[in-house]
Amino acid sequence: MSTESVLGVDIGGKNIKYTVLTPEKDKYHIDGGIIHSISMKMELDHILKRLLAKIPEVSCIGVTMSFPVSYRDFQKGVEKIVNSFVNSEPGAPVLLVDFQGGLWSLRDAVTAEPVRFSASNFFGSAFLASKICDNAVMIDTGSTSTDIILIENGRPLIMGKDTEDIKRNLTGEMTWTGIIHTLVSSLTHFVPFRGRLVRVNSSSTTTNDIYNVLNYAEMGSLLRIYGMKQKEIEYYYLSVASFFGYDLSTIEQREIENASRFVSIKHMETVAESLLRVISGHNLSLQHTDFVLMGIGKDILLKKVLNLLEVSKPRVFDVADYVPSDSWTYGSALGVALHVLDHVTGEHMAISEILEVN
Repeated sequence: MSTESVLGVDIGGKNIKYTVLTPEKDKYHIDGGIIHSISMKMELDHILKRLLAKIPEVSCIGVTMSFPVSYRDFQKGVEKIVNSFVNSEPGAPVLLVDFQGGLWSLRDAVTAEPVRFSASNFFGSAFLASKICDNAVMIDTGSTSTDIILIENGRPLIMGKDTEDIKRNLTGEMTWTGIIHTLVSSLTHFVPFRGRLVRVNSSSTTTNDIYNVLNYAEMGSLLRIYGMKQKEIEYYYLSVASFFGYDLSTIEQREIENASRFVSIKHMETVAESLLRVISGHNLSLQHTDFVLMGIGKDILLKKVLNLLEVSKPRVFDVADYVPSDSWTYGSALGVALHVLDHVTGEHMAISEILEVN
């Protein structure tokens, strides 16, 4: 086993996920987390300097990102990350990971097409999934979006050919629907109410409101992962009620819950439609395909999607069963660290050879 430590980093618009893999006996110790930011554009330099100062010495740093999508010009976003690493004086080679898993030095990355890196974060999650199952479809639902990627012979296979969101959206490999920030009006224009379907308004009600009505205790834990404070449950009931023009004094609690269940079904159908497009695009059989579930939506949404599609449970792999403790919550960064570890060691090790699961 290699004696080298590696760092994986995934830089988003509102948080940075990181994972350090350090040799310990015959496996690797994992340490990681999520660093939240109110303004990543303003704080990126400071966050990276602080992160690199506190971690042990590493031999290589791998980086994926979705941060550049917050810029009108993706090139400027990529350059911002490159310059922030240069200014942080990392003391180890920094390699940007592109959407196909290619590793680029900082110098070479700034001269490449920025679209290779601008939304490469899905590769980290997909690579982690490839360590769990050699041939499967990974589904990863986060706060804002869902990625659906085929793993074939231990490698992520992309139909969209690049990371332009419109192209991946057309293939079904990416859809703008998540557990927290998705507007309910993007999922349905009607909800059932007192025996009829009533038209909803275009309010700011989100999937966060829906799932807090239906799964308040579980959502509390998920919101903490993203550094968000959960409000009192009445807030979410009121938000859902206002979605179709009522306040809490004129509507019963069960009616709000029924409307929320209806929206959650529409959410399942949205993800199922994208999944079926990917399955069809790769000429796969739904009932003969394995699935690796990742992200904060794996329990609250994705397992229900597969149940809706009548996928048998033995074909469903939950990332939390294959990694230590809560490291699945920063799975994209863990995947990057594993990818860089393979690069450093020159080996393609199974996850059971690398990590000890509690």
